[in-house]
Amino acid sequence: MVIEGTCNPVFSDSAVIIFLKATVSTIPVTNITPTTAICGGMITDDGGAAITARGVCWSTLPEPAISGDKTSNGPGTGSFTANLTGLLPNTPYYVRAYATNSKGTAYGSQVSFSTKPDEAGKVTDIDGNVYLTVKIGEQTWMKQNLRVTHAPDGTVIVSSLCNAQNEQSDGRNYSWVVAMNGSTAEKAQGICPNGWHIPTDEEIKILEISLGMTRAVADLGNTWRGSPVGTLLKTGGSSGFEFPLAGLNSSPGNCYNTGSAGYLWTSTTSGSGYPWRRCFDTSSAIGRWDTWPKNYGLSIRCLKN
Repeated sequence: MVIEGTCNPVFSDSAVIIFLKATVSTIPVTNITPTTAICGGMITDDGGAAITARGVCWSTLPEPAISGDKTSNGPGTGSFTANLTGLLPNTPYYVRAYATNSKGTAYGSQVSFSTKPDEAGKVTDIDGNVYLTVKIGEQTWMKQNLRVTHAPDGTVIVSSLCNAQNEQSDGRNYSWVVAMNGSTAEKAQGICPNGWHIPTDEEIKILEISLGMTRAVADLGNTWRGSPVGTLLKTGGSSGFEFPLAGLNSSPGNCYNTGSAGYLWTSTTSGSGYPWRRCFDTSSAIGRWDTWPKNYGLSIRCLKN
């Protein structure tokens, strides 16, 4: 006798979990300058698995991927903002938001944009403010004071001190710590645009010497010295280095700039830890070299790398 048996399937009490790639969209590009832009993404579905990485990737070729240039905006879902830096002026780019989980990397739709041209004699900060530039000796300086409200990575500058009555023409005042943007190195970019930096003490001496000051006088510290530098630096002077400096009679009282004289931070600190600063007085045609506490508000005049 042949007994025919039946094989019954065995079912588990646990459900089968299927993971999928995330669903992500690309946010349009804004705040475009010659070298920077702001983009972002929105993750609406994590695919059932935690998002471990997200950001924006970009390229001059279509379909950019995470193997190339990208931002890293951490884990999580929802919307995020990404700051694109180090771009080339007047160049078309393609961007895509991305999100990575255990199933792989998903990309949002491709968005294209072009950076603004970097006009000769001009530089643009991350806010879109345009500054004229001037070459003095072998150095290229901004002709106007910095008035930016965001750091180069897009972070909002928490505090700038003693803003001028006319910010558009006179710029803003910043504490040394804010101006350096967390750096303690000489030639630090700080809050200057990409390709520019806060001048060192020696670099301002080079400026002064280019305008007729001797090295011996330039090296005199903690004193007023150096005619005719102030006159040569003022608006209409032969240097093209425009005045006034920021902080026209503004309060509180820890801003030391007036209509005819103003102070500039350098990135250099002294042995006491205080930064060196410089004052140029166009009324008396002299300048002062000394140190000052980091929490005071002074102007920033950026120097090209």
